[in-house]
Amino acid sequence: MRSILVVAQLTLHEAARRRVLAASLICGLAFLVLYAIGLYVIVHESARHPPPSLIQRRMMLNFLAMAGLYAANFLTLL
Repeated sequence: MRSILVVAQLTLHEAARRRVLAASLICGLAFLVLYAIGLYVIVHESARHPPPSLIQRRMMLNFLAMAGLYAANFLTLL
């Protein structure tokens, strides 16, 4: 277990040294901000139209959550 922690520490140290860690944190934060703004706009825009049923609203929010998780997974792999 100790060797895994040492390797993880060295990896993070190298990533910070090459500024990859800072860039990935900034990109991740930018993604979260854009996703939150998009979700906010979609929810408030849907309120202007006739109210969807509870099932339709849950399906829409479920789809948006899944799209966000897929994008976050892609960013993690990248």
